[in-house]
Amino acid sequence: MISAQLTGESFFHTLKVELIHQHRWATRDKAHRNLFGYIEGYDNQQRIHSALGCLTPEQAETRMAIQPRPSRTGEDHDTLKPS
Repeated sequence: MISAQLTGESFFHTLKVELIHQHRWATRDKAHRNLFGYIEGYDNQQRIHSALGCLTPEQAETRMAIQPRPSRTGEDHDTLKPS
């Protein structure tokens, strides 16, 4: 729980330093669009994260998707035959 909390605090600190304190927006809508663009376009796709082994969130998600998941019983369910 503490690790997740620290990761969140680190994210918001970085967001403030790299985006929020650098700009002033005329409307909330413009701020919202710029914030969304930062998170989806930069933070998730380009910025590496040390908590993810120096991968981007997109790279980490792809890596997790292609790794085989161990079964709960330790058996490979693909090789089990119906009885």
